[in-house]
Amino acid sequence: MKTPEHLFQESILLYRQLINSATFLSEQMASMSAEEILEKCAQLQELQEKQVATDSFIIEIMEDSGPGILDMPCVAEYQRILNQAMHSYDKVSAKAQTIKMLLSTEIKKLKKGQIGLAGYTTKSEYSPKSQGHF
Repeated sequence: MKTPEHLFQESILLYRQLINSATFLSEQMASMSAEEILEKCAQLQELQEKQVATDSFIIEIMEDSGPGILDMPCVAEYQRILNQAMHSYDKVSAKAQTIKMLLSTEIKKLKKGQIGLAGYTTKSEYSPKSQGHF
């Protein structure tokens, strides 16, 4: 069985991987294709699932150990890395929302342009000569 210290260190390592992935995604998202974004999000999701499993063990240990576990040096590091991870996720979310808003605005402009262009037809479509009426 893993020691509490080992579980905390494992969780801290996973959080560092999550932070690196989230940071990469937030920095590169604007230049990535939709497929690349989906691939990176899937990788991030996989890391999150591993993190949830590790953290569930940590929660059990913390509940069983009582308040004395908070005195372990790795707990402070765990709290810091957890805060960093949440900040990284916030950055990814903000970047995704910004890109979504920009794309939505661009789509609206394109649709407005299509509607405007629909009112125009080529002269040959309504020319009596092209309809055989002359």
